[in-house]
Amino acid sequence: MKFNRICYILISLNLIVPSLILGSEIPDFTSEQTYLGPPPYGMNAQYAWQFQGGRGDGVKIVLIEGSGGNHDHRDLSGKVSGAYSQFGHHATSTAGIMVAQDNGFGITGLASNAQVHIIAAGQDDDLTSEIYAAKTWLLSNGGGPGDIIVIEIQVSGNHNNTPYNEMPAEFLPCDYPSNVYNRDAIKTAVDEGFVVIEVAGNGDTFLDPL
Repeated sequence: MKFNRICYILISLNLIVPSLILGSEIPDFTSEQTYLGPPPYGMNAQYAWQFQGGRGDGVKIVLIEGSGGNHDHRDLSGKVSGAYSQFGHHATSTAGIMVAQDNGFGITGLASNAQVHIIAAGQDDDLTSEIYAAKTWLLSNGGGPGDIIVIEIQVSGNHNNTPYNEMPAEFLPCDYPSNVYNRDAIKTAVDEGFVVIEVAGNGDTFLDPL
């Protein structure tokens, strides 16, 4: 899929020492980002860019990830704060897909004028403290209702309708029914006006019955 190609491209660029790369030496991969275009393969981001605020002007995003991200990445200069890791490839690529600069090289973020703050999650499935920290950061840094919390953490679990996969555990959304604490924390954030986006997980799970 094109979406995955872009993830891998951004990760590959992250693996090269950023200080040794000039922007002019990096190709422009925007034409490969079919998800920026119209349906059925895209989400019409480029159409939204024509309108005021369509590039995420003034929007703050807190990204809850398994590790920090590389703030020094050429496509993310001045766009990312919070938990840092030069080799935090997942956080770096996720931030890039959201807010990479429209600068003629690399990729272009869905909302290239937005800002991302990364929170590195702990090792257990309880994300209530991270969700609370995300809200606190937003409210302390000029954000508030309408700003976004992205939860890039899956949790382990089992479900009768989960097809076989080769992973050692079934991976599910963080508010899977048994994780009442996460579900309650997300509902509270939504009730307070924050937009919460979470991953479906890599468990190849049919989620409708949940």
